[in-house]
Amino acid sequence: MTAASEKARKHAAGILAVLSGEKTTVEATRDMEVSLPRYYQLEARAIEGLVAALEPRSRGRRPEDLLRAELKERERLAREVARLSALLRAAHRSLGVKPPAAPGAKPTGRKTRRARRAIRRLTRPVPPFQGEEREEKSDAVAPATV
Repeated sequence: MTAASEKARKHAAGILAVLSGEKTTVEATRDMEVSLPRYYQLEARAIEGLVAALEPRSRGRRPEDLLRAELKERERLAREVARLSALLRAAHRSLGVKPPAAPGAKPTGRKTRRARRAIRRLTRPVPPFQGEEREEKSDAVAPATV
């Protein structure tokens, strides 16, 4: 049985006594120290709870159990990542190798400057094609060829 407060146990005993015919509602309300309308509210909630508790349960794991298992697995994987990261840092130190840049960090150096310059050139707006105007000008001033 789950842990319940003394007040909840007292109410449950009073409701069961009335439902079994052992006490009248007036006697139960006096023992429970509640009004008659409040007794009927509690009785209705108790019966609803009884019916809900008797619903057939689905087989297998419940969603709460699955969530708990996933959170546990996530914590285990986070510890594993931290352990492997520490091993990698130790290997880099022992070999004297510079560790790679962190993901998302801006790369620096000559190659990146060249790449950025090329990107700027490629993404620069292209002026409209002037080819037809040049042809008209070249027809007007056509050099003589021999």
